[in-house]
Amino acid sequence: MTTTNLSIAGLKAVEYKQFHDARKAANAAYQEACSTWRHRNSFYEDIERDSKEWKALMKFTATEYQALVKAKAAERNARERMFRACRKAA
Repeated sequence: MTTTNLSIAGLKAVEYKQFHDARKAANAAYQEACSTWRHRNSFYEDIERDSKEWKALMKFTATEYQALVKAKAAERNARERMFRACRKAA
């Protein structure tokens, strides 16, 4: 265990927190887009997957959904980098 490895692990933890916060923000943006679609279309019940409402919702929220998918992947990768750095420091 070296100070350098511990420093790197700490930096990776900070990086992970940033990606975690970004994923939470992307999720909030996606949920807001879903809510906006529901209010605009007065549709408040559950939506069955692959129904015409589902397809309309997916089309309306496509940008936010893709941002969420990318944010989740980035968070997962940052988490793995953090764990690798911690294992190396241990």
